[in-house]
Amino acid sequence: MLDHVVIAVSNYTDALAFYRPTLAALGIEIAAEWETSFAVGYPDQEPQLGFRAKGNPVTPQHIALRANSEDEVHRFYQAALRAGGTDKRALGPRPHYDDNYLAAFVIDRDGHNIEAVFRRRHRN
Repeated sequence: MLDHVVIAVSNYTDALAFYRPTLAALGIEIAAEWETSFAVGYPDQEPQLGFRAKGNPVTPQHIALRANSEDEVHRFYQAALRAGGTDKRALGPRPHYDDNYLAAFVIDRDGHNIEAVFRRRHRN
């Protein structure tokens, strides 16, 4: 349905310093950089998410990113905290969303709620 989404950030340099290591934990790379913005995506795909510096105030958004494993969610959470993010909810199941939902939530420097989610599947 969506081709891409751009999220406002207050400071380009700060956002890049946070998102580069945080998203790398999920296999997501910086795909392009411009003077006041950058785009991210998987190495073999077109970028789908962008960040553009708009100054303050920034309206916080919720961004949920798909992880391929529980370990990726954990690496995302640790990388985000090391990069200056704030804990919102550590790695754990979220049965109120779905019995298979495992996620971690971090608040970035602009107040955006960044989530990594892995959807476990039942095995028979």
